[in-house]
Amino acid sequence: MAYRKTEAGRAAIAQRSPALTPALRRVLIVVNGAEGAAALAALGVPDVELHLQTLLRDGLIEAVDVAVTAPPATTPAPVSESVPEPPPVIDALALQRLALQTLAPHFGPDTPRVIEPLRQPHTVTSARAALDDIASRLAIYMGRRQAGQILSALYALIEEATPTMPTTPQRSSNGAPK
Repeated sequence: MAYRKTEAGRAAIAQRSPALTPALRRVLIVVNGAEGAAALAALGVPDVELHLQTLLRDGLIEAVDVAVTAPPATTPAPVSESVPEPPPVIDALALQRLALQTLAPHFGPDTPRVIEPLRQPHTVTSARAALDDIASRLAIYMGRRQAGQILSALYALIEEATPTMPTTPQRSSNGAPK
């Protein structure tokens, strides 16, 4: 079971409702309609269950069933010998969670909108491009150096998915290996 914001919940965030405690506000901000209590607890918020129940009671979120759909049955295509390797794919959920934790203090209630490009499964190239865009937004307020420092953990997560290139032995000017 996942949770999503109601219109009242979106309004409470936009209006910075004083009725919300900081902890309730943080839980409400990270509720995205795709994750359940366990995934939200992994973000490091204590007492997530209690906060979710309070938000449900107040009508700021609603429970939704996340339907798991099976892929359509197809016959596998014959595998040829010259199929290129697919580009490495980033763990989008881990990247999204880390981005929410890292950027929430800087973008506040706009954080989910800012990290929207990170919500889909990514190749390394598209994830780097999305982070570069976020870095340029962040640099407006704090400069490129500090923005780079804040985003360094996100870039490191992307680099973990990047395959390493084999190195070729260096050769001296006469062609012999060094």
